[in-house]
Amino acid sequence: MSAETISFSFVESARGIPRTYSAFRLANKALSTCKAYQHAEEDLEKKVAIVETVWVKLETQLKFLRRIANQGHLKDELAQCHFTLLQKLNGTLLQAVSQLEMAARSIESNPRAPKFFKIGKWRYAVIKKTLDTLMVELEAWQGRFDPSWYLIILMSGSVLDRVLVESHEKQTTASSAAVGPLDNMRALRRAIDAEHSIAMRNPDRLDLDVGQLFHETNIMPYTTAKVMVRPGSSERLITEPVDLSTVVNSQSISDIERLVRRLQHIDPDTFGILQCEGILRKTDAQSGRLTALHVVYRAPFTTQPPRTLRQLLLSQTDVSLSAIINLPKQLVRSVSYIHACDFVHKNIRPRNILLFPSSDCPIGSAYLLGLTQFRSLAHHTNLLGDPAWHRNLYRHPARQGLRILDSYVMQHDIYSLGVCLLEIGLWRSLVWYPTMENASLAVPVPGLALASLRNVLTDKVFERAHVGNRTGWIKEDLVGMAKKLLPARMGDMYTRIVENCLTCLDEGNEDFGAFTEEEGVDGVALGVRYIEKILSGVTDINL
Repeated sequence: MSAETISFSFVESARGIPRTYSAFRLANKALSTCKAYQHAEEDLEKKVAIVETVWVKLETQLKFLRRIANQGHLKDELAQCHFTLLQKLNGTLLQAVSQLEMAARSIESNPRAPKFFKIGKWRYAVIKKTLDTLMVELEAWQGRFDPSWYLIILMSGSVLDRVLVESHEKQTTASSAAVGPLDNMRALRRAIDAEHSIAMRNPDRLDLDVGQLFHETNIMPYTTAKVMVRPGSSERLITEPVDLSTVVNSQSISDIERLVRRLQHIDPDTFGILQCEGILRKTDAQSGRLTALHVVYRAPFTTQPPRTLRQLLLSQTDVSLSAIINLPKQLVRSVSYIHACDFVHKNIRPRNILLFPSSDCPIGSAYLLGLTQFRSLAHHTNLLGDPAWHRNLYRHPARQGLRILDSYVMQHDIYSLGVCLLEIGLWRSLVWYPTMENASLAVPVPGLALASLRNVLTDKVFERAHVGNRTGWIKEDLVGMAKKLLPARMGDMYTRIVENCLTCLDEGNEDFGAFTEEEGVDGVALGVRYIEKILSGVTDINL
């Protein structure tokens, strides 16, 4: 199916043209039907309000997509992805409308039943169950749809910017929930396009005042990130130092500034990435040489202090499988959005996954840190690595050791994600610290979960990693570990997803192996495949 056909089908479906229920018509019908009962019970009233809020956001996004598709500017892969997702949404809404109408007909056939009062126990049960199901399925659907919608950011040309402005103007009188997605998209586009951003020509606007340095409140073990607060404020911030040894030229600093600008305009709850506050720079008073550089993020409000996934795994805290599977769902979205921002991460591992626990869940909300080793997809990476086994464990074999073979591509992030998903599925840390009293000085050793590897991991293994493929067995053993241990704990679907991530650059991998950096230079095709094969798969898992 060509992009033109897909785009036409999307537009026809979205407009509600005959032979198919449109998402717009079905959603509005579902809302108008269930609104008739919202005054019957306070519980129903709240549920209707939630469904309506979700739909207002989705409607804004779908109308915007319809305009882009109508002008023929959706790429083949992205158009097909959106069309498939829209069909699923139609099915969800069709089922909800059918059940709600059944209850409505039962009430209308009873002349003694007041219209907005006393709908009957079984009818109330039907409506409540339908709304509960609809809320869950809409949330899951949006979890799939949002990452594909934000991939539009990667589209080049002025058409997208023009449609964004026109769509925003039409929404100026709408609620904040309706304009939110477009506001986020416009802000990101302005940050990406230097010609349309005054801030790009004024880098000082990124810098925070070093003279008002924040007070440290909490040192998190096993990570270089720290929790800070502003003087005279209770607002928590997260600071993360940039390893200046990896800053090889001025382009590295430019990449950091570009990413910070983009992360100043994201929605943390949607992206799973903390919103940036700015940059702290320290320079030598005499030479003017940069001596320290920190990226500063805003932390969400929680009563409990944050901790890393590494810290949680090492604590061996018992957590329900339902809570555990929610963590990969958050993490796969974060990786998708990093790529939508046109960057690769290069440092995905448990120490860089920051958790903000809640009173009823030790995991809580997860955010991806460790962005200080990223680079823009537009610039080539250096080919210098290190022999540290606990870092190389999360790197693809072609990126291990002192002298790495391949330039960094998105699939390398997917591989690192696969190692983390394996670790989460096992709920056992692959890296162990025998001395935990002073975590900053502790020397990591392989955890018991790695006991099944054919060799013991040490730094020496990676000093000459590419001589005779000395480290290729690590990936093979991790895949074998996933096949053997994950099915009984996490199920077959989760196991297949982990295996797919770990083999994403194998020649035999039909989902990812065929992509090259040149073929997927804009990241859209690979981003769509990632959403379809990894993100959607994890979203579908319910334990």
